[in-house]
Amino acid sequence: MTTLSKFSLTARGILTGMHILRQSNYKEKFEHLSLVHKNYICEMQGQLADYALIARTKHEALREAVQVYDSRNGQNPKRRPSLKGVRRCLSQLTQFLEHGHAKACKATFDALKEHFSLGRKSNLHEPRFCIKLVRKGHVFTFLRDRGQSGGLQPITDAIQENTGFHSVGESGNFFFCNDIPTETKGGRYVNPRLRRECASDYSSSWRWSLKRACSRNQPAPDNNWINCWNGGADGSNAAAEQCYKSTLIVPMTLRYSQVSHDFWTVFEQHVDAEHPFEKGSFGFLCMDCHEEDFFDMEIDSHFGYVCADILSLFSVATYLYTSLSPPYRKATTIMNRT
Repeated sequence: MTTLSKFSLTARGILTGMHILRQSNYKEKFEHLSLVHKNYICEMQGQLADYALIARTKHEALREAVQVYDSRNGQNPKRRPSLKGVRRCLSQLTQFLEHGHAKACKATFDALKEHFSLGRKSNLHEPRFCIKLVRKGHVFTFLRDRGQSGGLQPITDAIQENTGFHSVGESGNFFFCNDIPTETKGGRYVNPRLRRECASDYSSSWRWSLKRACSRNQPAPDNNWINCWNGGADGSNAAAEQCYKSTLIVPMTLRYSQVSHDFWTVFEQHVDAEHPFEKGSFGFLCMDCHEEDFFDMEIDSHFGYVCADILSLFSVATYLYTSLSPPYRKATTIMNRT
C-alpha cells in the first residue's frame, strides 16, 4: 500500500470519526433538550394545578366576605359596615395571584436558561428573558429574569412603537430578528430605546472586533453599539446588558386555540381591550442577546411557544378570579368607594 493510499485511508477514518462524533453530540444534545422540555412541562402542570386550586379557595373567601358586607349593609343602610373582611380577602387573593404568576414565569426562565445552554456558537453571552403584559394598547414589563421582582413596571411602550411588538400584534405570530444593527440601518426595525441616527451610522470598531476574537472567559462590550441605546424614557445612557443585537418575541395568546364561541363571548364582555391584540392575547415572552445570529428560528421558537402557551393558562386562571369574577369586581368597587 502506497503512502498516499495510507494517507487517504487515515483521512477518511478521521472524517468518519468526526461525523460519528457530531452525530453522537447531536443525539446527546437532543436528548438533553428533550429532558429539559419534559421536566418543564411536568413542573408547570403541578404549578398550574396548585395555582388554580388555591386561587379558588381564596376567591371563595372573598365571595363570602362580600356577602357578609352586603348582609350587614342591608340590615342598617345608614351605618357603613366594616371593610376589614373584604380588604383582607381581596389583598390575599391579589397577592397570591401575582406571586403565583411570577413563580411560573421564573420557572420558565430557568427552563429557557437550560434550553439555551446547549448548541450555541458561544457561551460568552447569555440571553435575557422578560414577560411583557399588554394593557390598553401599551406594553408593561411584568418580570425580568435579572434583578426585578413581580409587579407591572411604570415604563411602557405603545405596541406600534416597537417593530417586534407591532409585528406580533398584527400577525399573531412570533417575531424573529438575528441582526438588529443591519435591520435598523435598513429601516426595518424600530425600537423607542434605539437612537435612530446613531444606529443608522453604527459600525463595529476594529478594537472591539479584536477584543471579541481574543475573549475567552468574558464578553467584550461593543461601545459603539451601546452608545446607540437609551437607558430609559429620560434619555439616559444604557447599561451594556440592555443593548442587544438579536431578539425573539413569542405571543402569549389564545388566538389560535380551539376555544368555543361562548368562551369568547364571556371573555370579551368583561376584558377591557383597547387594542385588537388584547382580544385573546395577554402579552409577550421576550428573549434577547448581545450576539448576532444567536437564536435558532425553528428550535427556539418551538420551545418559546410551549412556554408562552403554558403561561397563557396562568393568565386565563388570573382572569377567572379577577376581571371575570362578579365577587372580585364588586369587592374592588366597594374598596374604590372608600
